[in-house]
Amino acid sequence: MDECPRCQGSLEELSLGDVSTVSCPHCEYADIPVEHESVPETPESWRDALNRFYEETVPKVDPVDVESEADAKPEPEPIARED
Repeated sequence: MDECPRCQGSLEELSLGDVSTVSCPHCEYADIPVEHESVPETPESWRDALNRFYEETVPKVDPVDVESEADAKPEPEPIARED
């Protein structure tokens, strides 16, 4: 193949190791087989995206530590008002 099947320009041979192909510098044609059919991915829901975000970014907290911190800090006693 000496001329481009798209634009009839001259082709260049590209090689990498044992593999070689031709391409056209004018219209960017490349003699590389491609698959034009694809299986669409199932879109991610907002709920799944937010759950994934929180799982990856929010530090995990041990519930025992949360309870012990609450026990360690007693609430202050209310101040009596004098009228």
